[in-house]
Amino acid sequence: MIALETPELTRVEYRLAPFGARIVAAALDRLVVLAMLLGLLVVGGILVAVAGVATLGADAPLTLLAVVIAAGFLLNTLYLAWAEARGGGQTIGKRQLGLRTIQLTGHAPGVAAALVRNLARVFDDIPLLWVVPTLTASRQRLGDLLAGTCVVIERPPAALTAPVVWPAESWRALAERRFELPPEAARRLVGHDLDLIEYVLRRVQAEPEPARRDALLRPVVRRYLRRLGLVAELEATAMASPRRFLGEVGLMLRDRHQGAA
Repeated sequence: MIALETPELTRVEYRLAPFGARIVAAALDRLVVLAMLLGLLVVGGILVAVAGVATLGADAPLTLLAVVIAAGFLLNTLYLAWAEARGGGQTIGKRQLGLRTIQLTGHAPGVAAALVRNLARVFDDIPLLWVVPTLTASRQRLGDLLAGTCVVIERPPAALTAPVVWPAESWRALAERRFELPPEAARRLVGHDLDLIEYVLRRVQAEPEPARRDALLRPVVRRYLRRLGLVAELEATAMASPRRFLGEVGLMLRDRHQGAA
């Protein structure tokens, strides 16, 4: 288990991926890369055969081999980096095994982190370095240490899959709006904030004690008030009703997202 703290000071817990599952996922990804290389080799071989060595020169087979070797390096790094950045931390192999790469902030890896992580495979493939994940607390290989990432189990606990209980069906349907944000503050919120608010509200729904729920939510609310520049205006009321504050902000973001879809 690993506990990460998001920039909003929310503690998020993940189960670290078993070493064996990571090896199987990596093997599946290598099979995908190998299939691409074989396809390139077949196409190149056909082109050489059709054009003829006399036309392309005696070095044509060696040139084709060099292209395939270079393509293998690029696919093994750039393709896997692209797959992780585009797939929210999941390649084909990780998706099949229910794993995901995340940054130590709890976010999916960006392009830079995914690129650094996969370029380091040149060193991670050295057998002597295979023991590195077993020596680190977060089971990080060299690429993970350089990129600030780790691999976790994708499947969340059952409590985190329950639907969020919102104050109303939508922001427009709220009978009473206690926390209507100024337009300039609302514009500072992005789609990731909705994901975070939904996660936090799911977490506290499983907590039976109301006082404990509010205690868990107040650091998140305080962080948002500071970020939005609303400490003076809303701190007293928002800290008294932290779940209501996050619920109304989440509903506003949901309506905005649905309107943009």
